[in-house]
Amino acid sequence: MHLLLADDPAWSAAYDALAPESREPYFHPTWSAASAEWEHAIASGLLHQPAAGKIFLYPFLNHSVPFPSTDQHDIQTPYGYGGPLFAGNWSSAEKIETLIGVAETLRAKGAIAEFVRCHPDLIDPELLTGAGYTTFQVRTNVECELRANDFTQSWHSTARRNLRKAVGSGLTWRATSDPSADDLQTFHRLYLATADRLAMAAHYRFDLAYIRAILATPGARLIIVETTAAPAMRDPAEYDAPGPIPVAAAIVLLSPLRAYYHLGASDFAFQQLRPNDFLYYAMALLARRHGCETIAWGGGTSNDPEDSLLRFKSHFGALRKPVFCAGRVLDREGFDHQLSQWRAANADRDAKMFLKYRA
Repeated sequence: MHLLLADDPAWSAAYDALAPESREPYFHPTWSAASAEWEHAIASGLLHQPAAGKIFLYPFLNHSVPFPSTDQHDIQTPYGYGGPLFAGNWSSAEKIETLIGVAETLRAKGAIAEFVRCHPDLIDPELLTGAGYTTFQVRTNVECELRANDFTQSWHSTARRNLRKAVGSGLTWRATSDPSADDLQTFHRLYLATADRLAMAAHYRFDLAYIRAILATPGARLIIVETTAAPAMRDPAEYDAPGPIPVAAAIVLLSPLRAYYHLGASDFAFQQLRPNDFLYYAMALLARRHGCETIAWGGGTSNDPEDSLLRFKSHFGALRKPVFCAGRVLDREGFDHQLSQWRAANADRDAKMFLKYRA
Protein backbone atom coordinates (compact mmCIF):
# COMPACT_ATOMS: atom_id res chain seq x y z
CA MET A 1 0.00 0.00 0.00
CA HIS A 2 1.20 3.48 -0.86
CA LEU A 3 1.17 5.93 2.07
CA LEU A 4 0.09 9.38 0.89
CA LEU A 5 0.27 12.94 2.14
CA ALA A 6 -2.29 15.48 0.99
CA ASP A 7 0.07 17.08 -1.53
CA ASP A 8 0.90 13.75 -3.20
CA PRO A 9 -0.23 13.92 -6.86
CA ALA A 10 -1.18 10.23 -6.66
CA TRP A 11 -4.01 11.11 -4.27
CA SER A 12 -5.57 13.62 -6.65
CA ALA A 13 -5.07 11.25 -9.57
CA ALA A 14 -6.80 8.40 -7.73
CA TYR A 15 -9.68 10.70 -6.80
CA ASP A 16 -10.09 11.83 -10.41
CA ALA A 17 -10.18 8.18 -11.50
CA LEU A 18 -13.11 7.32 -9.23
CA ALA A 19 -16.45 6.49 -10.82
CA PRO A 20 -19.21 9.08 -10.27
CA GLU A 21 -20.90 7.06 -7.50
CA SER A 22 -17.69 7.24 -5.43
CA ARG A 23 -16.30 10.67 -6.35
CA GLU A 24 -17.33 12.66 -3.29
CA PRO A 25 -15.67 15.69 -1.66
CA TYR A 26 -14.89 13.74 1.52
CA PHE A 27 -12.27 11.69 -0.33
CA HIS A 28 -10.47 14.63 -1.94
CA PRO A 29 -7.07 15.61 -0.46
CA THR A 30 -8.18 19.23 -0.03
CA TRP A 31 -10.89 18.13 2.41
CA SER A 32 -8.42 16.16 4.51
CA ALA A 33 -5.88 18.99 4.45
CA ALA A 34 -8.45 21.49 5.71
CA SER A 35 -9.53 19.17 8.50
CA ALA A 36 -5.92 18.46 9.47
CA GLU A 37 -5.12 22.16 9.78
CA TRP A 38 -8.10 22.71 12.08
CA GLU A 39 -7.37 19.64 14.19
CA HIS A 40 -3.58 20.14 14.36
CA ALA A 41 -3.02 16.79 12.66
CA ILE A 42 -1.35 15.48 9.51
CA ALA A 43 -3.49 14.67 6.48
CA SER A 44 -2.57 11.22 5.22
CA GLY A 45 -4.05 8.37 3.27
CA LEU A 46 -3.49 4.90 1.90
CA LEU A 47 -3.80 4.02 -1.76
CA HIS A 48 -3.92 0.50 -3.18
CA GLN A 49 -4.60 -0.29 -6.85
CA PRO A 50 -4.12 -4.04 -7.35
CA ALA A 51 -5.65 -4.13 -10.83
CA ALA A 52 -7.08 -1.85 -13.49
CA GLY A 53 -10.35 -0.30 -12.35
CA LYS A 54 -9.87 -1.28 -8.69
CA ILE A 55 -9.03 1.53 -6.27
CA PHE A 56 -8.75 1.45 -2.51
CA LEU A 57 -8.47 4.96 -1.06
CA TYR A 58 -8.45 5.65 2.66
CA PRO A 59 -8.04 9.31 3.75
CA PHE A 60 -7.30 9.88 7.45
CA LEU A 61 -5.64 12.20 9.94
CA ASN A 62 -2.64 11.32 12.06
CA HIS A 63 -3.17 12.70 15.57
CA SER A 64 -0.46 12.74 18.22
CA VAL A 65 -1.63 10.93 21.34
CA PRO A 66 -2.42 13.24 24.28
CA PHE A 67 -0.14 11.57 26.81
CA PRO A 68 3.57 11.50 25.94
CA SER A 69 4.59 8.43 24.01
CA THR A 70 7.44 8.20 21.52
CA ASP A 71 6.33 8.30 17.86
CA GLN A 72 2.83 7.03 18.60
CA HIS A 73 -0.36 8.46 17.16
CA ASP A 74 -3.91 7.46 16.38
CA ILE A 75 -5.86 7.50 13.15
CA GLN A 76 -9.10 9.45 12.76
CA THR A 77 -11.07 10.12 9.62
CA PRO A 78 -11.84 13.79 8.94
CA TYR A 79 -15.09 15.39 10.05
CA GLY A 80 -17.77 14.21 7.63
CA TYR A 81 -18.47 10.93 5.84
CA GLY A 82 -15.30 9.25 4.67
CA GLY A 83 -13.43 6.13 5.67
CA PRO A 84 -11.93 3.30 3.62
CA LEU A 85 -13.31 3.41 0.07
CA PHE A 86 -13.38 0.48 -2.33
CA ALA A 87 -14.07 1.53 -5.92
CA GLY A 88 -14.47 -1.07 -8.63
CA ASN A 89 -15.18 -4.78 -8.50
CA TRP A 90 -13.89 -6.12 -5.14
CA SER A 91 -15.06 -9.30 -3.46
CA SER A 92 -15.87 -9.22 0.25
CA ALA A 93 -12.86 -11.44 0.93
CA GLU A 94 -10.57 -9.03 -0.96
CA LYS A 95 -11.93 -6.09 1.00
CA ILE A 96 -11.39 -7.78 4.36
CA GLU A 97 -7.89 -8.86 3.36
CA THR A 98 -7.09 -5.28 2.35
CA LEU A 99 -8.43 -3.84 5.61
CA ILE A 100 -6.34 -6.33 7.59
CA GLY A 101 -3.36 -5.13 5.55
CA VAL A 102 -4.27 -1.56 6.52
CA ALA A 103 -3.96 -2.51 10.18
CA GLU A 104 -0.51 -3.98 9.59
CA THR A 105 0.62 -0.90 7.67
CA LEU A 106 -0.67 1.59 10.25
CA ARG A 107 0.66 -0.42 13.19
CA ALA A 108 4.12 -0.45 11.63
CA LYS A 109 3.94 3.36 11.42
CA GLY A 110 3.18 3.74 15.16
CA ALA A 111 -0.62 3.97 15.12
CA ILE A 112 -2.30 2.62 18.26
CA ALA A 113 -5.95 2.84 17.12
CA GLU A 114 -8.32 3.88 14.34
CA PHE A 115 -11.58 5.83 14.58
CA VAL A 116 -13.69 5.86 11.41
CA ARG A 117 -16.68 8.07 10.61
CA CYS A 118 -18.37 5.78 8.13
CA HIS A 119 -19.89 6.93 4.86
CA PRO A 120 -23.58 5.88 5.02
CA ASP A 121 -23.66 4.70 1.38
CA LEU A 122 -20.11 3.56 0.63
CA ILE A 123 -19.08 1.61 3.74
CA ASP A 124 -20.57 -1.68 4.91
CA PRO A 125 -20.40 -1.87 8.74
CA GLU A 126 -20.53 -5.67 8.64
CA LEU A 127 -17.47 -5.69 6.41
CA LEU A 128 -15.57 -3.57 8.93
CA THR A 129 -16.61 -5.96 11.70
CA GLY A 130 -15.12 -8.81 9.68
CA ALA A 131 -11.81 -6.93 9.57
CA GLY A 132 -11.62 -6.47 13.33
CA TYR A 133 -13.41 -3.16 13.84
CA THR A 134 -16.08 -2.52 16.43
CA THR A 135 -18.99 -0.72 14.72
CA PHE A 136 -21.71 1.29 16.41
CA GLN A 137 -24.63 3.40 15.20
CA VAL A 138 -24.25 7.02 16.31
CA ARG A 139 -27.37 8.59 14.80
CA THR A 140 -29.97 8.46 12.04
CA ASN A 141 -29.65 10.83 9.11
CA VAL A 142 -32.53 12.57 7.37
CA GLU A 143 -32.35 12.76 3.57
CA CYS A 144 -34.50 14.34 0.91
CA GLU A 145 -35.23 12.57 -2.38
CA LEU A 146 -34.70 15.09 -5.19
CA ARG A 147 -35.93 13.25 -8.28
CA ALA A 148 -39.61 14.19 -7.83
CA ASN A 149 -40.87 17.28 -9.65
CA ASP A 150 -41.77 18.83 -6.30
CA PHE A 151 -39.38 17.46 -3.68
CA THR A 152 -41.09 19.54 -0.98
CA GLN A 153 -44.03 17.10 -1.09
CA SER A 154 -41.93 14.86 1.18
CA TRP A 155 -41.55 17.71 3.69
CA HIS A 156 -43.62 18.16 6.83
CA SER A 157 -46.60 20.47 6.44
CA THR A 158 -44.98 22.94 8.87
CA ALA A 159 -41.88 23.23 6.65
CA ARG A 160 -44.01 23.74 3.53
CA ARG A 161 -46.05 26.42 5.28
CA ASN A 162 -42.89 28.18 6.49
CA LEU A 163 -41.43 27.99 2.98
CA ARG A 164 -44.49 29.70 1.53
CA LYS A 165 -44.10 32.44 4.10
CA ALA A 166 -40.38 32.80 3.29
CA VAL A 167 -41.07 33.04 -0.44
CA GLY A 168 -43.86 35.53 0.20
CA SER A 169 -41.54 37.69 2.30
CA GLY A 170 -39.24 38.15 -0.69
CA LEU A 171 -36.24 36.12 0.42
CA THR A 172 -33.71 35.36 -2.31
CA TRP A 173 -30.66 33.12 -2.48
CA ARG A 174 -27.45 32.85 -4.41
CA ALA A 175 -24.68 30.25 -4.54
CA THR A 176 -21.00 30.39 -5.39
CA SER A 177 -18.04 28.04 -5.65
CA ASP A 178 -15.63 30.98 -5.45
CA PRO A 179 -16.84 33.20 -2.60
CA SER A 180 -15.53 36.72 -2.18
CA ALA A 181 -13.83 37.87 1.00
CA ASP A 182 -17.07 39.62 1.96
CA ASP A 183 -19.10 36.43 1.46
CA LEU A 184 -16.65 34.45 3.61
CA GLN A 185 -16.84 37.07 6.34
CA THR A 186 -20.64 37.05 6.11
CA PHE A 187 -20.85 33.30 6.56
CA HIS A 188 -18.34 33.31 9.40
CA ARG A 189 -20.19 36.10 11.22
CA LEU A 190 -23.53 34.30 10.91
CA TYR A 191 -21.98 30.98 11.91
CA LEU A 192 -20.29 32.31 15.05
CA ALA A 193 -23.49 34.09 16.10
CA THR A 194 -25.38 30.82 15.68
CA ALA A 195 -22.69 28.94 17.59
CA ASP A 196 -23.08 31.39 20.47
CA ARG A 197 -26.87 31.12 20.41
CA LEU A 198 -26.75 27.31 20.47
CA ALA A 199 -23.81 27.11 22.88
CA MET A 200 -21.80 24.91 20.50
CA ALA A 201 -18.67 23.18 21.78
CA ALA A 202 -15.34 24.81 20.99
CA HIS A 203 -14.31 22.24 18.35
CA TYR A 204 -17.37 23.21 16.24
CA ARG A 205 -16.52 26.94 16.29
CA PHE A 206 -14.61 26.80 13.03
CA ASP A 207 -12.36 29.71 12.13
CA LEU A 208 -12.28 31.62 8.87
CA ALA A 209 -9.23 29.70 7.63
CA TYR A 210 -11.14 26.40 7.92
CA ILE A 211 -14.16 27.85 6.12
CA ARG A 212 -11.97 29.12 3.30
CA ALA A 213 -10.09 25.82 3.05
CA ILE A 214 -13.10 23.51 2.82
CA LEU A 215 -14.72 25.77 0.22
CA ALA A 216 -11.69 25.06 -1.96
CA THR A 217 -12.73 21.40 -2.09
CA PRO A 218 -14.27 20.35 -5.44
CA GLY A 219 -18.05 20.29 -5.09
CA ALA A 220 -18.23 22.76 -2.20
CA ARG A 221 -20.69 25.63 -2.54
CA LEU A 222 -21.58 28.57 -0.33
CA ILE A 223 -25.26 29.58 -0.30
CA ILE A 224 -26.36 32.93 1.08
CA VAL A 225 -29.99 33.86 1.74
CA GLU A 226 -30.80 37.59 1.62
CA THR A 227 -33.66 39.99 2.31
CA THR A 228 -34.46 43.67 1.94
CA ALA A 229 -36.84 43.62 4.92
CA ALA A 230 -35.99 45.38 8.17
CA PRO A 231 -35.21 43.17 11.18
CA ALA A 232 -37.90 42.84 13.84
CA MET A 233 -35.69 42.25 16.87
CA ARG A 234 -32.82 44.72 16.52
CA ASP A 235 -32.07 48.34 15.80
CA PRO A 236 -32.34 48.82 12.01
CA ALA A 237 -29.22 50.98 12.23
CA GLU A 238 -27.23 47.76 12.60
CA TYR A 239 -28.23 46.92 9.02
CA ASP A 240 -27.65 50.26 7.32
CA ALA A 241 -25.36 48.90 4.59
CA PRO A 242 -26.78 49.30 1.06
CA GLY A 243 -28.21 46.31 -0.75
CA PRO A 244 -29.74 43.03 0.46
CA ILE A 245 -29.12 41.87 4.02
CA PRO A 246 -27.67 38.35 4.50
CA VAL A 247 -29.92 36.45 6.91
CA ALA A 248 -28.82 32.82 6.50
CA ALA A 249 -26.03 30.84 4.86
CA ALA A 250 -24.80 27.29 4.41
CA ILE A 251 -22.00 25.22 2.95
CA VAL A 252 -23.20 22.39 0.71
CA LEU A 253 -21.07 19.60 -0.71
CA LEU A 254 -22.07 18.34 -4.15
CA SER A 255 -21.04 15.05 -5.73
CA PRO A 256 -22.31 13.52 -8.99
CA LEU A 257 -25.07 11.61 -7.15
CA ARG A 258 -25.42 12.98 -3.63
CA ALA A 259 -25.31 16.30 -1.80
CA TYR A 260 -24.57 17.03 1.85
CA TYR A 261 -25.42 19.89 4.16
CA HIS A 262 -22.17 20.63 5.99
CA LEU A 263 -22.53 23.84 8.02
CA GLY A 264 -25.30 26.40 8.31
CA ALA A 265 -26.28 29.54 10.18
CA SER A 266 -28.92 32.25 10.36
CA ASP A 267 -29.58 35.65 11.92
CA PHE A 268 -32.21 35.15 14.63
CA ALA A 269 -33.34 38.77 14.23
CA PHE A 270 -35.05 37.71 10.98
CA GLN A 271 -36.64 34.54 12.31
CA GLN A 272 -40.12 35.79 11.41
CA LEU A 273 -39.16 35.51 7.71
CA ARG A 274 -38.42 31.78 8.15
CA PRO A 275 -34.93 31.94 6.60
CA ASN A 276 -33.95 28.46 7.81
CA ASP A 277 -36.76 26.77 5.90
CA PHE A 278 -35.88 28.82 2.84
CA LEU A 279 -32.20 27.86 3.24
CA TYR A 280 -33.09 24.14 3.16
CA TYR A 281 -35.12 24.75 0.01
CA ALA A 282 -32.21 26.60 -1.62
CA MET A 283 -29.77 23.81 -0.77
CA ALA A 284 -32.07 21.13 -2.14
CA LEU A 285 -32.79 23.12 -5.31
CA LEU A 286 -29.07 23.72 -5.90
CA ALA A 287 -28.35 20.01 -5.42
CA ARG A 288 -31.09 18.96 -7.86
CA ARG A 289 -29.86 21.42 -10.47
CA HIS A 290 -26.41 19.86 -10.08
CA GLY A 291 -27.92 16.44 -10.85
CA CYS A 292 -27.87 15.00 -7.32
CA GLU A 293 -30.48 12.37 -6.51
CA THR A 294 -30.55 13.01 -2.75
CA ILE A 295 -29.37 15.54 -0.22
CA ALA A 296 -28.42 14.47 3.31
CA TRP A 297 -29.26 16.90 6.10
CA GLY A 298 -27.46 14.93 8.81
CA GLY A 299 -29.15 13.97 12.05
CA GLY A 300 -29.24 14.98 15.66
CA THR A 301 -26.44 15.21 18.18
CA SER A 302 -27.21 11.71 19.47
CA ASN A 303 -29.01 8.49 18.57
CA ASP A 304 -32.06 9.55 20.58
CA PRO A 305 -35.20 9.58 18.35
CA GLU A 306 -36.44 12.56 20.40
CA ASP A 307 -33.29 14.58 19.72
CA SER A 308 -34.51 18.13 18.98
CA LEU A 309 -32.14 18.65 16.04
CA LEU A 310 -33.23 15.35 14.48
CA ARG A 311 -36.88 16.34 14.87
CA PHE A 312 -36.22 19.66 13.14
CA LYS A 313 -34.36 18.09 10.23
CA SER A 314 -37.12 15.50 9.88
CA HIS A 315 -39.30 18.32 8.53
CA PHE A 316 -37.26 18.33 5.30
CA GLY A 317 -37.37 14.82 3.92
CA ALA A 318 -38.82 11.34 4.33
CA LEU A 319 -35.68 9.20 3.88
CA ARG A 320 -33.92 7.81 6.97
CA LYS A 321 -30.47 6.26 7.00
CA PRO A 322 -28.41 4.86 9.91
CA VAL A 323 -24.98 6.40 10.44
CA PHE A 324 -22.16 4.32 11.89
CA CYS A 325 -18.73 4.88 13.35
CA ALA A 326 -16.11 2.21 13.84
CA GLY A 327 -13.04 1.71 15.99
CA ARG A 328 -10.14 -0.70 15.95
CA VAL A 329 -7.27 -1.09 18.41
CA LEU A 330 -3.97 -1.59 16.60
CA ASP A 331 -1.54 -1.57 19.53
CA ARG A 332 -3.21 -2.84 22.69
CA GLU A 333 -0.32 -1.91 24.99
CA GLY A 334 -0.08 1.62 23.63
CA PHE A 335 -3.86 2.07 23.64
CA ASP A 336 -4.23 0.83 27.22
CA HIS A 337 -1.40 3.13 28.31
CA GLN A 338 -3.31 6.14 27.00
CA LEU A 339 -6.50 4.97 28.75
CA SER A 340 -4.75 4.44 32.08
CA GLN A 341 -3.11 7.87 31.90
CA TRP A 342 -6.43 9.51 31.13
CA ARG A 343 -8.20 7.68 33.96
CA ALA A 344 -5.49 8.67 36.41
CA ALA A 345 -6.00 12.32 35.44
CA ASN A 346 -9.82 12.07 35.36
CA ALA A 347 -10.80 9.82 38.25
CA ASP A 348 -14.23 11.46 38.56
CA ARG A 349 -15.16 11.21 34.86
CA ASP A 350 -16.32 8.61 32.40
CA ALA A 351 -16.43 8.70 28.61
CA LYS A 352 -18.47 6.77 26.06
CA MET A 353 -16.13 7.64 23.20
CA PHE A 354 -14.10 4.90 21.55
CA LEU A 355 -10.96 7.00 22.00
CA LYS A 356 -11.82 7.67 25.64
CA TYR A 357 -8.48 9.29 26.32
CA ARG A 358 -9.55 12.24 24.13
CA ALA A 359 -12.63 13.07 26.20
